[in-house]
Amino acid sequence: MLVGVFLGREIPSRHEAGEDGRPVMETSDRMRRRIQEFAEQLRQEFGPLEVGEHSCLLEAAEEWGLQVGDELARAATEQELPTAVGEPAEACCPKCQRQGRWKGLRKRRIETRRGPIHVSEPQYYCSRCRRAFFPADHNLGHGA
Repeated sequence: MLVGVFLGREIPSRHEAGEDGRPVMETSDRMRRRIQEFAEQLRQEFGPLEVGEHSCLLEAAEEWGLQVGDELARAATEQELPTAVGEPAEACCPKCQRQGRWKGLRKRRIETRRGPIHVSEPQYYCSRCRRAFFPADHNLGHGA
């Protein structure tokens, strides 16, 4: 799917051509409008951009957009992870498969492509293996 043509070159959608070659979620028209509204609200609240050390408005605008995008990506990830991970009432030790004892929630810093995020995850303890374990690690694709 093409987004348009710029200087005689066809521009593929981000859905087709993610930065790392992986498929990227396509932005709906509704989401695009909300992002435009949000950007306008930020501009009104915080005022015009300060031109950077190179006196280039385009560079300052792009840097501002990247920072806002990174913050939005981290916030969205932090909000989504607890939903995806859940809080199982019971969990088995990944080493011996015996029932673990609930220890509570542990705060954890996770490095993402857009910077660090902080999540709380359920922690269990296996008395047989004498170790804590986190079912979320398995759900997120990390080893035990």
